Amino acid sequence: MNARDAALAGCAGACLALCLAILPAAAPAGESIAGFRAAGPTVPFPAVSGVDAPRPVPSGLTAAGYRKLAESHEAAGRYQEASVAYRKEATIRRKLGDVNGAKVEESKADWWHSEVILYREAPLRGARCGPAKFEPASGCYIGAIVERDPRVGGDHATFNRLTGKDHSLFFDYRSYGVAFPVEWARRLKAVGAAAQIAYEPTQGLEGVRDDATLQEFARAAAASGIPVFLRFAGEMNGDWVRYNRDPAEYIRKWRLVHGVMRRLAPNVAMVWTPNAIPEHNITRYYPGDDTVDWVGVNFYTVHHHNNLLSRPAEREDPADMLRFIYDRYAARKPIMVCEYAATHFCKADGKTLPRYAADKLRTLYTALPRRYPRVKAICWYDIDNTTHSVRAGRDINNYSLTDNEEVLAAYRDTVAGPYFLSTVETGGTRESGVRFEALAPGRTLSGSVRLSAWAKTHDDRPVVGYRLDGKPVLATAARPYEVEWDTRRAGNGEHTLEALVFVKGRVAARQSVSVRVVN
Repeated sequence: MNARDAALAGCAGACLALCLAILPAAAPAGESIAGFRAAGPTVPFPAVSGVDAPRPVPSGLTAAGYRKLAESHEAAGRYQEASVAYRKEATIRRKLGDVNGAKVEESKADWWHSEVILYREAPLRGARCGPAKFEPASGCYIGAIVERDPRVGGDHATFNRLTGKDHSLFFDYRSYGVAFPVEWARRLKAVGAAAQIAYEPTQGLEGVRDDATLQEFARAAAASGIPVFLRFAGEMNGDWVRYNRDPAEYIRKWRLVHGVMRRLAPNVAMVWTPNAIPEHNITRYYPGDDTVDWVGVNFYTVHHHNNLLSRPAEREDPADMLRFIYDRYAARKPIMVCEYAATHFCKADGKTLPRYAADKLRTLYTALPRRYPRVKAICWYDIDNTTHSVRAGRDINNYSLTDNEEVLAAYRDTVAGPYFLSTVETGGTRESGVRFEALAPGRTLSGSVRLSAWAKTHDDRPVVGYRLDGKPVLATAARPYEVEWDTRRAGNGEHTLEALVFVKGRVAARQSVSVRVVN
């Protein structure tokens, strides 16, 4: 930290300490304040001394001009303006064909952008399963790979016990040509779980044929008696696999495998799964809606990319990695995050990072029900790659969920609610469930209402404060910032509900919604 940064940090810290000193002490979780009760611990409500309106960012600059402007806004703490300027620079670079440069600037724009959206939890009754194979009526399946976790030893019931919740599916890898994992599937069936299989033609696509090898795999999958999500030839957009060279050939082989599964294994759902990056070539490999049941995506939260200290990754929001796939396919297909994990040990700098991993997993998992409701499944990669790496050269991060209590506790708490599902649904109607509605202006509210917020900002632990009719009610730093509001305490009529996001005592984002209370 240089002298200027140290001075700014010291000033911000002193201001925040002064604000907190004159405010009432934090209320414990569960204490009702003006009809509001927080689901988690509260913190003192930061002082609001007026919020500077974002300054307009001029038009007509060059990419270099926008870069210089963005950096000046960033240095001055005007982060929304910095975000806009970085995005304008990225747009110019894309038009010039500099895709990689555009991605770098877009990531900066994403990081500095702040936003908050209020949500209301709503019950779902009698909801029918979706049109895709095994698509749930509502909610999100949770899964993991546990075969290489020494604290679990491949025992799925043990993993469920440690995480406090039964998981809907478990995944593992299978090279093309190797027989279907019959015994593994039997163990999954014993705990009521489905299978997700990364079925990888590691020797290339030439050997993928409609022959005895593939047909026997399909028949064994059918005989397993459990739902099977088959992730054939995933990460095809990456140059680290042997089947990324010819998109047309890839599509032919995908359609061949789909045809065999449709003919012989009706319990198999085909999951087309690119890696989140690179993006520019993903759509070339899409084999068509008629042969894809689910669209998947793989991505990870690291602390440094590729073990390089010169490539820090702290300023990456894992939910942003979903956007490309989600924006293009979610309207047509359910989305599965087939592999995700956040590192809590980075070999590049030798740091143990449990808080970092806990914050990132909370950021992603709590965003799914609110911002990404078409994500219908997510699976954690529960492997310490420093000792049990699946691929050579990737022994640089520890993604194990169970060997750090802070990370495990964060996961346990985050997936505990009813939105995250313990059983794969095979059709019909579910009696009950929950969904999250963005709180629309003019919404009529009655009785007790459960509210939450999706907050995006440049800090992994922002504070969200709630105000009613301009008066502070409570503040919390616990994602997803859930509160129970007894509207009867407010009285009938029009009310203004606000959510404010604070970072180091400053308002980073806010939303104000007018609602109508009727009791």
